[in-house]
Amino acid sequence: MKQLAIIAALSFIGSAFALFETTDHVLVIDAGHGGHDAGYISGDIKESDLNLAWARDLKQQAEEKGIEVVMMRDSDDFIALAARSEKIAENRENAIFISYHMQASQSEQPAGPSIVIHNDASEVTHDWALRVEAYLDTLEEIQIKKGDFMLLRDPDLTGMIINPGFMTNTADLQKIISTEHQSRFNAQLINALLKE
Repeated sequence: MKQLAIIAALSFIGSAFALFETTDHVLVIDAGHGGHDAGYISGDIKESDLNLAWARDLKQQAEEKGIEVVMMRDSDDFIALAARSEKIAENRENAIFISYHMQASQSEQPAGPSIVIHNDASEVTHDWALRVEAYLDTLEEIQIKKGDFMLLRDPDLTGMIINPGFMTNTADLQKIISTEHQSRFNAQLINALLKE
């Protein structure tokens, strides 16, 4: 049943516009946390490092496809939320925004990736989230969630937070730290942007 839903969704988005059909768009990539703000820590693995690794891989794959990329950070630096919001605003009219964060829970049971959009996200963002969900579902089931996150509050912004999995779940953590899984996941994300 899930496979039929994916096929139907891909058929729908096949007739939809690609976000990068024109060259005036820029992909703004945010690697969550950084510097003294390590985020969640599992042993010697810091969320901030994982976020940056995923962001760098997405940047590389996007640029190989001819997409212009703006990185919020490309090193282990702390950038305040206000400064991140200002950088988003600089590219508001033509930005596609992706922020990487890993999830954590008090229990080891929660697992799986998710897409997070704002509670009041625009129709364009809703449609984009559905398209990304359809593409990523070909790898593993992903959920779309909503929330009131500061970086997504701009009503004119097309953006989402990507959570590749839970650092507190053993199976998820193995996927998150796998460069092979990271590459496949990001490749599908780029394919969704380009409608390939």
